[in-house]
Amino acid sequence: MPASQGDDRYVVDYLVEEVLQRQSGRVQTFLLQISILGRLSGPLCDAVTGQGGGKAMLEALDRGNLFLVPLDDRRRWYRYHHLFADVLHARLLDEQPDQVPDLHRRASAWYEQNGEQPVAIGHALAAEDFERAADLVELAIPAMRRTRQEATARAWLEMLPDELIQVRPVLSVAFAGALLTSGELEGVEGRLRDAERWLDPATGAREGSQSPPAEMVVVDEEEYRRLPGMIEMYRAGQALARGDAFGTVRHARGRSILRLKRTTSAVLGHRGCWGSRPGGVGTWRQRTGRIPNARRESGRRT
Repeated sequence: MPASQGDDRYVVDYLVEEVLQRQSGRVQTFLLQISILGRLSGPLCDAVTGQGGGKAMLEALDRGNLFLVPLDDRRRWYRYHHLFADVLHARLLDEQPDQVPDLHRRASAWYEQNGEQPVAIGHALAAEDFERAADLVELAIPAMRRTRQEATARAWLEMLPDELIQVRPVLSVAFAGALLTSGELEGVEGRLRDAERWLDPATGAREGSQSPPAEMVVVDEEEYRRLPGMIEMYRAGQALARGDAFGTVRHARGRSILRLKRTTSAVLGHRGCWGSRPGGVGTWRQRTGRIPNARRESGRRT
């Protein structure tokens, strides 16, 4: 027989009153702070809490049967029992809401440093640190293309403020490609033009578009250099999907036929492959003009 809402409420009250409140203040603080995590390890907990001893704390909680579930035989990784995690996270939001964004930022930094960009992006978005999230998304785009995870990339992009994407031409083109590979032609051209205004501001002005914002941001330099070709490739794919043979040939001129077929097959409902390589790090910010006049920052924000 399924549990009623009253039964659930009883379990929650028990968890709070009989388990959490019986712990020391140090343990309670630890439990609440790491409740933002889906998985728990000693080093990760240390990074999020800003304290040491995370591994020993997890082992002690495990021995005390405090709703931890080991995820490997060597007990390096754990997770909370789902209901207990919900209780802890709700309590954290109720008692210490101002701490939550910073906890997510620390988790994001740890995951980035340990090569888990998708999780790092998730925590940056949860912290509403959209500048950092946008940097990480831009660096993740080539790998997402290679592994055909365009839907995930699109979900990330849709969570970012649109005005932020508009000043990042790499993200604008990535958004256009994600729409194209899902067969959604509407909106593709607008995203391509957002990027193209940075590549050739005069062209954007001649087309009657608004002047670009005051500052461009580029994190992945290699992807930036590839944008002109990618824009033409996506336009050729658009034209082919619409049955525009002339437009297909015009935009495909000078582009690889194989890459064009891969892109357009995705539009027609087959598996697509964007094909790319990870670029370098660092951030370009440009006030006016083209990339040779851009000012390069001394490294990517962390």
